[in-house]
Amino acid sequence: MIKSSPDYLRISLAAAMTLGLKDGLFHRNAKLYCLNLLLTYPGGCRASCAYCGLSRKKNGKALSIKDESFIRVEWPEYSTELIIEKANESEILERACISTITHPQSKTDTLTVLKLFKQRTSLPVSILSNPTTIKDQEIQELADFGADRFTVAIDLARPDLFDAYRGKGVHGPHRWEKYWDTLESAAKIFGDGRIGVHLISGLGESEKEMVEVIQKVSDMGGSTHLFSFNPEKNSLLEDQQPCDAGQYRRTQLARFLIDMKMSNASQMSFSEDGRIVDFGLEKNILEEIFNTGVPFETCGCPSKDCKPTACNRPFGDGPPSDIRSFPFALNKDDVAHVRRQMSGLIVPNAIKEVDQFEDIELNASLWHKAQNIREKSKKPHIKFYLPSFKNYSTSEVSNHCHQRSFPSVSITGAKCQLQCEHCKGKLLESMIPAETPERLLKVAEGIAKTGGQGMLISGGSDRNNELPLKEFLPTIREIYLRYGLNLAVHTGLVDDETAYGLEQAGVQTAMIDIIGSNETIRDVYHLDKTVADFEVSLSRLAATSMKIAPHIVMGLHFGQMKGEWTALDMIARHPVESLILVVVMPYYAKHQNLFVAPSPEETGEFIAECRAKLQHTEVILGCARPGGEYKQKLDLYALASGIDSIAFPADGIIEVAGELNYTYDVQYTCCSMAKTGESIHATI
Repeated sequence: MIKSSPDYLRISLAAAMTLGLKDGLFHRNAKLYCLNLLLTYPGGCRASCAYCGLSRKKNGKALSIKDESFIRVEWPEYSTELIIEKANESEILERACISTITHPQSKTDTLTVLKLFKQRTSLPVSILSNPTTIKDQEIQELADFGADRFTVAIDLARPDLFDAYRGKGVHGPHRWEKYWDTLESAAKIFGDGRIGVHLISGLGESEKEMVEVIQKVSDMGGSTHLFSFNPEKNSLLEDQQPCDAGQYRRTQLARFLIDMKMSNASQMSFSEDGRIVDFGLEKNILEEIFNTGVPFETCGCPSKDCKPTACNRPFGDGPPSDIRSFPFALNKDDVAHVRRQMSGLIVPNAIKEVDQFEDIELNASLWHKAQNIREKSKKPHIKFYLPSFKNYSTSEVSNHCHQRSFPSVSITGAKCQLQCEHCKGKLLESMIPAETPERLLKVAEGIAKTGGQGMLISGGSDRNNELPLKEFLPTIREIYLRYGLNLAVHTGLVDDETAYGLEQAGVQTAMIDIIGSNETIRDVYHLDKTVADFEVSLSRLAATSMKIAPHIVMGLHFGQMKGEWTALDMIARHPVESLILVVVMPYYAKHQNLFVAPSPEETGEFIAECRAKLQHTEVILGCARPGGEYKQKLDLYALASGIDSIAFPADGIIEVAGELNYTYDVQYTCCSMAKTGESIHATI
């Protein structure tokens, strides 16, 4: 049987639940007050709007009816008779809205459905029109037969965006001028205060451009029904990012002030990029309005007893976990959440119940970006490393019973000729000195006798950023053959002979710092070398059978993020197994006031980009990074982006990993020795 309007209609899932036709519960006991009705035809809508699940094509292929969605949920079909029967039984509904679609029959069928609802229910009825197919005479007929509101889904704030997403850009039938002409006609027919416009925030417009359109609608005697863009599956924009929460909150507040005639676009101020910086009201008055939470509730057509909004569309533009338009009054926590979002901050659900992160607020756009990257990279598992070169204990993990199982050894003792600006050779002082091959062998013997797993061989560099590795190669080979230890070497720059020699000596992992800025190489490392020299050494190591684990020190140029992206590109060109990311720790810098760590947001953003670029490479957050709140935030950003491993995780991170549906294990070896070491526990 063919189900088609006017005998059949689609209703939103929320409407179906409200009418008792579908089972389900609303988050926080929300209620739906407007019965959303959608015309339905075999083949669906004839338009091709890029952001809409009702678009009849996806990537050039026709979609079947069962594939259609709208606002990310199903819209089940029911007979019009059944819907009217159930609507009359409801004690909740305060309005009905008939949404038309682009189809030859929609004009006639809209009028038929309107007559039925006006004759057989007491609900006021709105029309969400299709300007492409409607004429002024038909607008008048809708008013004559009882429609009390007429709205137009213009959606886009600029004509070029409208054309790109609804018109010629997608071979669609809609035209910007026709939509505005229809609204002007409706304003004359329905009168002041009885027209409205749907607008979607976050489709490429600036806040200023959106505010100007909202003001235009207000000047025409209408109100704006605002939505936050949320990508819909099977639409052309399904991979586009949702509207930034801060942008939407500012636009919501501006919309409320304009529609309530409390302010005007001409009174508001904007930054150069079009962001709202002043709402045109005294701060104390604006604060009072803000604290009511009302500007952030869903805006739509009013109820039959003139409450501001009946069409509250529960969670219509965001899931319950990220409510954009609140379908109920906001409480104090909701208002605080909105305030954080307007400041670009968020307290993700995954950390709300974790005591260690009670006071942590994160950058909202970075958190969402990181989560999207993790979702695409499909990273379900993470390793936490607790290497034994220092004592480490949190409420979740400890390495106290695994001391010295993988120590760090310096073959130059505390000596380093480079005296880099951030280190001055002081980092070597925490390592076991082994300045001769004989001493190195003795150290290895001690590690083996105490049940150690291996060791990291490092040291200070000479003026060419090279370590005296060649004289130690026979001893390293002897250590490998005699004790079977896992061996990692932090190499510095290498020639072919050294790279090959390390491989032949039994070294499993070679680590090398990759610097992507000639200026950093000169001013921080004091080297007469270039970026190309570092890539040549990387290529020499990558040509061996060793596991290659290059390091990028974030903020190496006196705390600036300068050559990191170039270094990432270099690494992406070579077959490395792991990338280890650390943050500069200028504790020993001569001028510490000139040498600070970059913000956790800067480093977190870079980690997310590494994850996105190196989908098949293990990305590791290494030991070196500032502690305290910095470490908490950075570890959270890394976790959200789908990082593979974290060394010395901040307290509480393992619990958050569980909240984010990671499985995990804990290992006591150096993170560069990934896939080796002792696993103490794992969760599924």
